[in-house]
Amino acid sequence: MSFRPGQAIVRRYRKRDVVTWVQAAMVVADNDDGLLLWEPCGAPLVLYRDSAGRSLKDAPIDELVGASYIHTSFQHYSALMLHPAGASYSVWWMFAGERFAGWYVNLEAPFERHAIGIDTTDHALDLEIDPQRHVSWKDEAEFVARTGHPWYWDAAEAATIRATAQRIAALAAAGAYPFDGTHCDFRPDPAWTMPELPDGWNQAPASPPSKAMNLSGGAL
Repeated sequence: MSFRPGQAIVRRYRKRDVVTWVQAAMVVADNDDGLLLWEPCGAPLVLYRDSAGRSLKDAPIDELVGASYIHTSFQHYSALMLHPAGASYSVWWMFAGERFAGWYVNLEAPFERHAIGIDTTDHALDLEIDPQRHVSWKDEAEFVARTGHPWYWDAAEAATIRATAQRIAALAAAGAYPFDGTHCDFRPDPAWTMPELPDGWNQAPASPPSKAMNLSGGAL
């Protein structure tokens, strides 16, 4: 299954059969380089929150009480998101208006396709890389706290996730692809409209994505 340029799809995080994060995005390209998506500032975003307003950053999923979906929008930035086939991360180019503001690297399970978009599982650990390629690590405390939890990753998987992050950080520091200026001048097709969430945005397919396995894949 492939997606066509200009098609609106969803990008979702899941924990087993629970959809925990939903973004609406436009397909820029779907080819051997990977799946490239555009999420404009203001695009629909759905967050999973419990009755106390806590997210998965605040507590593991089995501790969220009375969780439901909060509809909001992607704010402050637009993002060009590259998902290399089989990779255990995605690379985001962040734009403030037309100004390139840096990269964001999300460590996650290799994405799986379905009829309305893609699903992956977030691995908590992230990298922020400014336009001068200075690397900052994010959410390390959450990553460590979730290690060993049955819904998340074990110690061996955690080591693999961290090694992937270190490898990508080294690429950024060296100015290697995709941190070599590629896509930093990206502009969306002016004919594109704001993507919308399709029917079934919160329905999980029968086979959930792997929680943390197959972590070492990727083209970078």
